[in-house]
Amino acid sequence: MKKSYFRVGIPALLFFIADQVSKWWALGYLRTPVMLTDWFTLKYEQNVGIAWSIFIPQPWLSIFNVLLLIVLPLYISQHIDLRRKDSQFFLSMLIGGALGNLFDRLSRGFVIDFIAVGTFPVFNLADALLTVSIFLILIFYGRIHRDSRT
Repeated sequence: MKKSYFRVGIPALLFFIADQVSKWWALGYLRTPVMLTDWFTLKYEQNVGIAWSIFIPQPWLSIFNVLLLIVLPLYISQHIDLRRKDSQFFLSMLIGGALGNLFDRLSRGFVIDFIAVGTFPVFNLADALLTVSIFLILIFYGRIHRDSRT
């Protein structure tokens, strides 16, 4: 089981580093938006809300958001089979994304967003990791869930 945590922790750390490097780049180099196509733009934004720049009127909801970023990976890790490589990868993505946004929220008071696709709210690599990992966990849950009998 310790090997599984190592196989989750190292990729999660790499995802976290990639997220922070991309945000550092956005902070330093996206003074003006860069339109790459008609539907894809890179632009720096400070997200004081929750996921996808959803504004939250109550400050305690932001605390709830931070707690969710801590509790969700712990909860999921108890319900999936960490001996499976796909489970390890999905959990690594989730933890890396959660750590990236958690670090921003706690150190800056906001999350740096910079990827704009169509009319979808501006997001970042951590948001993408969180969304894709949860989506994959839900889709493959029947295959990756931990059998309580073992």
